[in-house]
Amino acid sequence: MSSSKKRVLAILLTLAMLVSTLVGALPTHGEASAVKQITILHTNDFHGNLEPDSSGRGGAAYLAGKINAIRAEVGAANVALIDAGDVYFGGAPISALTMGESAIDVFTMMGYQVGCYGNHEFDKGQTVLAERTAQSGYPWVGANVVVEGTEWDHPAWVQPYTILNVGPVGDQVKLGIIGLSTDETPVVTLKGTTDGIVFKDPTAAVLHYYDEVMAQADALIVLAHVGTNDSGPYKGLKTIAQELINAGKPVDLMIGGHQHEQITTPIVVGGTRIVEAYYAGRNLGRVTATIDPATKKLTVDAFQAITINNTLPADPDVAARVAYWKGVVAPIMAQPVGTTNVSLIRDYNAESNIGDLVADSMLWKADEYDDDDEADEQSHEETRR
Repeated sequence: MSSSKKRVLAILLTLAMLVSTLVGALPTHGEASAVKQITILHTNDFHGNLEPDSSGRGGAAYLAGKINAIRAEVGAANVALIDAGDVYFGGAPISALTMGESAIDVFTMMGYQVGCYGNHEFDKGQTVLAERTAQSGYPWVGANVVVEGTEWDHPAWVQPYTILNVGPVGDQVKLGIIGLSTDETPVVTLKGTTDGIVFKDPTAAVLHYYDEVMAQADALIVLAHVGTNDSGPYKGLKTIAQELINAGKPVDLMIGGHQHEQITTPIVVGGTRIVEAYYAGRNLGRVTATIDPATKKLTVDAFQAITINNTLPADPDVAARVAYWKGVVAPIMAQPVGTTNVSLIRDYNAESNIGDLVADSMLWKADEYDDDDEADEQSHEETRR
């Protein structure tokens, strides 16, 4: 072979190797190509408040309007919309009287992508909870919600984590989301509603799934119906964050709930940022974050606690859907439940007759669960004295 042909062959081989290297470096379909900025919108403790309160705070239509505006601003594909529990019980009749169906209908319509279970999701038992989960257009996560008598088997209606693709197709990042529910749930909800399941230590649950999630995701966050501070023997997110750091498995971002905290600046524990968005849809949390797939690091660039009220533009479709559900419950709301010859007065700072009525009703209901009626009546009598 002549020297000129050898030179041509060498050039061709070099070009082939260069092309092969460049092709190998290109992202595959749906794989993140580089550092990417995303927006995480979050709510918690909505409690079925589809309508604004008497002061105009909250309201699903106004919440949806703000979400739509942010999607238009940064691109809908770059937004993750998630909720940290207590969506439909423990609050407004428009949701409670439909067994939560109205709230989940509207949340699905708004495009929620992930939720975690709050203690109030268990208020009417696991059959209703499973129905609302099946109705949802998104997964519910709860890594520490485990079938009693097993190590890490979960009820059919829950998954421990999910991987959420964020970004336009071809340029996505994979956001791993581990869910947690407060392990005080069996104590603060009705007796029997959590039978057959246990709520494992939240730190242990994150550690159990941490490596599995990180192997699939470009970054990991925790979505928890857990407040920031400890509550008696029950851990808050600050404690959980520090325990994960001590274990060498830190989480960059934790989104909480349960304690109805109005956080305007993220709480910092080591390298972990903790946020929460008040309650009843009165705030929308907005996290602007950068994800580096190479290091699997999520950096919180900015956080906003956005006030939601009836001065904002409303989403007309959501407003119409809320009006529909208001019409559904209106006949139920109009039914008399009793009569009184005196005015029922509420006093937040002292005993009141409406307070006594509610307290006595709670005691009456609690008696249905008591195994020792005689002892219970004696206790009530001593309390009345």
